[in-house]
Amino acid sequence: MVKSTNKSKLKLVKATKKHAIELAPNLKQADLEEIAAASGRDCLDSAPTGLLIQSIAISKIAYAIILQNKGGSKEVIALGGVAPHPTDPQIGIPWAFTSDKVRACPKDFMMKVRQALNKFYTHFPTLTNFVYYKNMTAIRWLERLGFGFARKKLKYRNDEARLIQFVLRKF
Repeated sequence: MVKSTNKSKLKLVKATKKHAIELAPNLKQADLEEIAAASGRDCLDSAPTGLLIQSIAISKIAYAIILQNKGGSKEVIALGGVAPHPTDPQIGIPWAFTSDKVRACPKDFMMKVRQALNKFYTHFPTLTNFVYYKNMTAIRWLERLGFGFARKKLKYRNDEARLIQFVLRKF
């Protein structure tokens, strides 16, 4: 009889400044491009450590996803959280940054993200934010999580930085 080893390689933990510092130099290229487009700053040449730390600080809840490697080492492969909307306490603004290592265990990763989303909903019945229109990986990921999208691209800062709003409401 074969014993099932369905143990997760990923762990969802409360995000810290240390997690942000570890993830920043390993961010996916698409995340760096989205940050540059949304902020108007060029984050492609340096890791945006400060932005990650600030994102954790303004969030109601923020998590790190930690990958347990075969050799026993651990590494941060994602950070995400939800910040309160500045004018509407019913709306949360979710955010996430990842490394390419999320591809190592996609099903487990989605399970951890869904756990985090469920916790976000304990504070906010509606989640909304914007995604860079060229970040197709993030758009497909958000669709799998159940988010809907606005039909128009929002011009932001310049003609090249076009963002698409996504929304998900708890029913």
